[in-house]
Amino acid sequence: MTTPFEHDLQSYTRFSGVCGAVAAAEGMLTYPFDLIKTRQQASPNSSHVMHRSTLRYLTSVVRTDGVRSLYRGFGWSVIGGLPSEVSFYLSYTVLKDALLQTRAGQEHPSSVYLAAGAGADAISLLLWVPADIISQRLQVQGVVPSGLAQPQPAPHALPASGWQLARHVLATEGLVGLFRGLGPTLAVHTPASAVWWLTYETGKETVGKALGRKADESVLVQSCAGALAGATAAAITTPLDVLKTRVQCAAHHRPVHAHLAELLRDSAGLSALLRGFVPRVIASAPRSVISLVGYELALKYARVSYRPEADR
Repeated sequence: MTTPFEHDLQSYTRFSGVCGAVAAAEGMLTYPFDLIKTRQQASPNSSHVMHRSTLRYLTSVVRTDGVRSLYRGFGWSVIGGLPSEVSFYLSYTVLKDALLQTRAGQEHPSSVYLAAGAGADAISLLLWVPADIISQRLQVQGVVPSGLAQPQPAPHALPASGWQLARHVLATEGLVGLFRGLGPTLAVHTPASAVWWLTYETGKETVGKALGRKADESVLVQSCAGALAGATAAAITTPLDVLKTRVQCAAHHRPVHAHLAELLRDSAGLSALLRGFVPRVIASAPRSVISLVGYELALKYARVSYRPEADR
């Protein structure tokens, strides 16, 4: 069985390079909204964070702490994000191609998109979760209630660096501390990825037919389908994402149901599970467009030498 790249090292390298560059670009664009989303999800219901619109909060942060504060923890997001993103797209492409060659895959392509998306995400999360924990704890410095993780220095001291937080986690919780919340993270991202890919692959065909354009060649078609996929996946999985954030930012390990009970008890009922909904969707739509258009570009670029005999 052949892969989309036929084990061509040069093609793998090209594909990985383009995916990495695209991941860095979309992360730079949407990270401030991710920061606001995390702060809203980690804050108590009475916090001023919960009572400001996304735009007002962004403006307030820039006015008070400068633009750089919107990218607190971004470096750690990149450390975990780039290799994770590359493995995610590479795994999806290989899994999808392999499954589509089976009889079941040819008869039910939608199930292939779901399975390949879920499988690729599960693989990539092992690289992403440790850095995401540090990134999120940097994001909520100074704005979370006492029940959530705080850096070691006293409140009046300089904020802790990512390395200080990493060392503190390793010293107090061991290596397993860097994978705290892996279960909730898988519960969030695996179905989100499955829905994302299914919506994109099927939406690409639908939009392409509506616009009379070839989906694999039209950036407009890919952008429309990508925005729809990003917004849909983000909207559906926001409640799970809220719980994931609470677990990863907590000062002490507690089971997921304890965080859920606390949210429902101390906050405005079920609406607490929609915290960060707006900035999450705002960030997900353009991020999805950039990622998927970049993915299509990476495939096209990587396949310069792909099955050359087919072009003769």
